[in-house]
Order: sequence, then C-alpha cells, then structure tokens
Amino acid sequence: MAAGTFRFGLPQVLFAFLHQTMAMSDWFFLAVYLPIEQVGIYLIGSSVASLVKLYPVAFKSAWMPFAFGRMDREDAPAPFAKMATSAFDVLVFSTLGLAVLAEGSSR
Repeated sequence: MAAGTFRFGLPQVLFAFLHQTMAMSDWFFLAVYLPIEQVGIYLIGSSVASLVKLYPVAFKSAWMPFAFGRMDREDAPAPFAKMATSAFDVLVFSTLGLAVLAEGSSR
C-alpha cells in the first residue's frame, strides 16, 4: 500500500514544485524588462485572477474520491455528466463575474 501511494504521490510533488517555480518566476523576468510599477500592477492582477484558479483545485480534491468511488457503477455516466456540467457552469460564471468587476473598476 505504501509503495503504491509513494509511486502515485511522487509525481504530484514534482509537479507542485515545478508549478510553483513557474508561478513565481514571471515577476522576476518581467522586472528585468519593465518598470517596477508595471510589475506591481501585474502582480495585483495576477493575485486577483488566482481566485478563479482556486476553484478547480478545490473541485479536484473533492472530485477524485467521488469519481473513483462510483466509476464501476452502471449509472456512473449520468452523475459524472451532471457534476461536470455544474462545475463548468460555476467556473464560467465566476470568471465572467470577475471580468465584469475588473472592467467596472477600470472606468
């Protein structure tokens, strides 16, 4: 059991490390080519946009146990389709709401 867990988790650790490196390195490279004021504005926008990214991460944490627990059932496609549609709707409307608020604040 532990070997299987380790084999599954090790790529996740590598992915998380590389993802965090990529997420934090953009401001460094931007600071080389742009004034620090513009980099600051970029970082504020990036922080606000990361709120939308929080949803798929939380959904994945809840989805995986649900999906693995039900994938062998005959009626699995129906709840999977309903959950995928609902998750997509929430993501679209939260992104749209963030875009509308961002547009309204720039006037």
